[in-house]
Amino acid sequence: EYNKELVEESLVELDNLIKLLNSTPVSDITVNSDKQPNVIFLQLESFMDPNHILNLEFSENPVPYFTYLKENYPSGSLYVPSFGAGTANVEFEIMTGLNLNYFGAGEYPYTTVMLRQTTETIVYNLKENGYYSTIIHNNRATFYNRDKVFKNMGYDRFVSAEFITNLEYTQVGWAKDAVLTQEILKALNTSNEADFIYTISVQPHGQYVDEFDRIENIVVNCDFKDDTVDEELLSQYTYYINQLYEVDLFLKDLTEQLNNYNEPTMLVLYGDHLPNFDFEDEDLLLGDKYQSEYVVWTNYDINLEDKDIHTYHLSSYVLESIGCQNGIINKLHQTRHINDSYEEMYQLFEYDIFSNDKFLWGGSNPYIKSDTKIGYEDVVITSITYECGAMIIHGENFTQSSKVYFGNHKQDTMYKDKNTLIVQVDDINSIINICVKQLSNQNEVYFTTNVIEYNVKGKSIK
Repeated sequence: EYNKELVEESLVELDNLIKLLNSTPVSDITVNSDKQPNVIFLQLESFMDPNHILNLEFSENPVPYFTYLKENYPSGSLYVPSFGAGTANVEFEIMTGLNLNYFGAGEYPYTTVMLRQTTETIVYNLKENGYYSTIIHNNRATFYNRDKVFKNMGYDRFVSAEFITNLEYTQVGWAKDAVLTQEILKALNTSNEADFIYTISVQPHGQYVDEFDRIENIVVNCDFKDDTVDEELLSQYTYYINQLYEVDLFLKDLTEQLNNYNEPTMLVLYGDHLPNFDFEDEDLLLGDKYQSEYVVWTNYDINLEDKDIHTYHLSSYVLESIGCQNGIINKLHQTRHINDSYEEMYQLFEYDIFSNDKFLWGGSNPYIKSDTKIGYEDVVITSITYECGAMIIHGENFTQSSKVYFGNHKQDTMYKDKNTLIVQVDDINSIINICVKQLSNQNEVYFTTNVIEYNVKGKSIK
């Protein structure tokens, strides 16, 4: 029954519902400031409250701060579309408000439609309200095509691992999350507008090792259902639980820093999906392996009730709390409790968004692809010195992903700090052109610095 007339009739009905919604009293949600609140989403990789895993015992609560947050701030269950993997699909539903149930089985929109077109997102909706948007991820930019997809989602800036300094890694090679505090604060401090910051963590990502460097903060015991102790699985649980312990410390540090920040700020934190263990529903206290949890933390007074919610409703829930009603999908979700045609409209609108017709938008897509800036500041070379067979590159904003090039040839580069790179050079007899490139782990070039012409013999730089 998809046609232009049906879409247009549904839009009129939606507008009438919004008018009705605005004519009724709403909950007392206020920000004690003239400035719009900063909005931060923190998507925590494979994060859960491990106290919900039945048959596990711990020497102490592995996530005491997360427990405190749930008890003292608005929170609830978050029903997610993935288990054990599929982070990008959770992101998609939260950013767009669209439901993966209307897509093909097993489809990842990041590899299909979101590579081809833009659509309404929380980013575009907040941008219309004067927000500057940054997305931060302590993993490589190309994972799940994020370097391409985020342009179609409207982000002003993308800060990936290639542009983050002071990265530390777990034994299995995932970046630790503590570094994200400095990145979130840096994003807040490098824009003049109210900020929307979407942050994607990675530390507790599987797989989980059964042999590891045992610096255990939490001792784990397990009462397995078959009454036998599986030492390999117990070790995997121990590794995972101790990663959660560190993430919990990160959450405490981040909220303490934000609490002292001089602008009203909201932090929406949640687990993207449960970890990749062989869980069944009966192994979990909540009884559903597609059930995560979320918390809404603020450094200002906010009156929100605890509420269980789906991922595709979370953005509209947050936007409603700050009085943001633009965007057709956002409006639709905000009227769902008084909209008898909600499900039919939802499927109709989602189909139209990815059709060629786009009747919702008068036949043409209004969302312009963003010229997303990579990193906070440009990487630059300021000077070069040559000492005892070593070329020392001085500059600004270097990271572990900065690689020195002589002409078109990449050199073995040692990262010393954000201002210094070192290349061992046996002999240089001619003038060479030197630059630094920011590379992904697949050697994709994200950024190239200024080029310096260098003459070793005369120690001259042009």
